[in-house]
Amino acid sequence: MALDRTSTRALYQQLADKLRMHVYTGDLAAGRELPSEHELMAEYDASRSTIRAALGLLVNEGLIATSGRGGRYFVRERAPLLFVASRSESKKRRDITARDAWVTDVIEQGRNPKQVIDVSIVHPPKEIASRLGLDEGETAVARRRFRYVDDVPYGTSISYFPLTIVRGSEIVEPTDIERGTNRVLAELGHEQVRYVDQITARMPTSDEVSALEIPAGTPIYEHVRTGYDTNDCAVRVAVSVLPSDKHIIQYELTSGN
Repeated sequence: MALDRTSTRALYQQLADKLRMHVYTGDLAAGRELPSEHELMAEYDASRSTIRAALGLLVNEGLIATSGRGGRYFVRERAPLLFVASRSESKKRRDITARDAWVTDVIEQGRNPKQVIDVSIVHPPKEIASRLGLDEGETAVARRRFRYVDDVPYGTSISYFPLTIVRGSEIVEPTDIERGTNRVLAELGHEQVRYVDQITARMPTSDEVSALEIPAGTPIYEHVRTGYDTNDCAVRVAVSVLPSDKHIIQYELTSGN
């Protein structure tokens, strides 16, 4: 199964293409060890440097990792969480469950959710303050949630609320709110009836790589959702960091939207 030496595509890229296809088709299943460097050299009539460059490319893509056992590589387990962004915080969905929206999503997929919560009163970043319509110097409550699925770090979310709206409520307490902050906002007279989402892709910071155990070369989604009440006032901005190898973001739209 020699590589095409007449192609303009580099040999290591050709080899990475072949191995990647074996992963995507399931020929190389999750958890399975790849052939050794010597075996790959023989199979593809390639040099050690070509083999190592191809394997390094797939490591950077997050498809494979090294086991530490003699430098052998294996296919990484991939169990992405489906995030149906268009329904997760809908009123219809809130009416049929008493739990937090994210917790509900995870449980419905047969997974085990956990959140570590920290709350503080902050001067939010300018972009967040602008979205919330806060004047200079006004403060917000920041609820930071570090999220685990099946005891594996899966992402972070920081929700910002104007302090003038949530002062004295459960939202300022550093504890889990089983029924979710959206219901608390509604009880305070600020039910969210409209959302604006923005999703960008970027490479993670070194702190995010460490905290979320993100494989080398794996980008993250940054999902920013601004929620508006019946007076069309922004009452919440949620910034979520979602490693791309652990999440599938889906929207469902009707023809009327």
